[in-house]
Amino acid sequence: MKPTLTHERALRAITVFEQATARQLPVTREAFAEAAFAAAGVFAGSDACALVQRNRDMPNIPTILQNGEHPVLTAAQQDAWKQAECDTSPKFVKKNDGTIVDKYWQSWISIPVCVKKEPSFHVIFARKGDKFQKDEIEATERFTDFLTQALQKVRHQNRRIRTITDDERHRLLLHTQNTTVRTVEGFDNLALETDYSARTGSDIAGVQKGIDQSLCIYTADLTAGDAERQTGIIYIDTWFAILSQTSLDAKGMLAKLNADMVRRRNECYAAVSLIKYSPKDRKAEIAGCGNAGILVFSHDTMDVREITFGPAAGIKSDIKIEATVISVKPGDIVCAFTDGISGMRKRNGDLFGAAEIGETIRKNYYLSAHELCIRVLESAKDKEQKNVNADDRTVQILKIQ
Repeated sequence: MKPTLTHERALRAITVFEQATARQLPVTREAFAEAAFAAAGVFAGSDACALVQRNRDMPNIPTILQNGEHPVLTAAQQDAWKQAECDTSPKFVKKNDGTIVDKYWQSWISIPVCVKKEPSFHVIFARKGDKFQKDEIEATERFTDFLTQALQKVRHQNRRIRTITDDERHRLLLHTQNTTVRTVEGFDNLALETDYSARTGSDIAGVQKGIDQSLCIYTADLTAGDAERQTGIIYIDTWFAILSQTSLDAKGMLAKLNADMVRRRNECYAAVSLIKYSPKDRKAEIAGCGNAGILVFSHDTMDVREITFGPAAGIKSDIKIEATVISVKPGDIVCAFTDGISGMRKRNGDLFGAAEIGETIRKNYYLSAHELCIRVLESAKDKEQKNVNADDRTVQILKIQ
């Protein structure tokens, strides 16, 4: 870096950096380091330069970018550099002893580029046969000030882009959730109602008509990230569309679903309740896994029976899938719900619970299936503590006629 050319090279270096990062959204950590190193090379001129960055995957082995015929840092200096990489102040060495920078170089400058007072990386300039002058050191500091400001700007832009991307991904998730709700025409005694105002995008429910005219009524609550939840909603909807056309019973369907979920690469767990109802035989096969719930109301005794299940689908291959077959009579009610209702926190601090859902059904059993679904959701909403345990709420009710 000759003094008369320092200013010109600084401008050229800034141009190189901005061109390298202008078309990248977001700018990754690696891309920023490569652009900064390219700019440093222009700024260095005939001097050598290196960029040293802590490796996230292997903290003890820094990532080093360097130019020149002779390396600025060799393997012998890497251990010594571990002590220097935490420095937050510039370091100017007029007479190099070879401890940190290879002894081939007479003098060197190390400038940290920091974020929140922590060094993100260091830029090192090394010279052979001469030492850096005062105005060159000042110019180097201004150059790294530019890189520090550029890094802060990039981080801010990345956060904004990430927020926009996450919002768009979540919007698509909610759209997918709302468009996969399935009902079956001609069964007025079966109703499905949801309250998705929490916007978590975790519930899915639907009904499929089987080959034997049975109804496959499923209600599920997914645990996964937004992208995987969206995939999971489509996945489960597709699986039940296929399984409903087989001769499998409810337990067999969930066993198939669980076995395939376990094999999926990305983690996604599902609490599922499944009712396979045969109007001809007036029998309901009930199976489930996870904390999705089922309540069975007997019109004869006015009792409500709760059916609970074991671990969620997708956790492991050998989960125990609980299943039972019940005979139903006219007036009986089978209710499936997700834990967005039962796990809702009331204003008095208690959970709404399955018992409260059961009591709502007992007091309003004379209503239609559709009206009863709405009453369950309204009861939960009336008693909820706002903004606590907010979750999707789904309820399906089958009223035997």
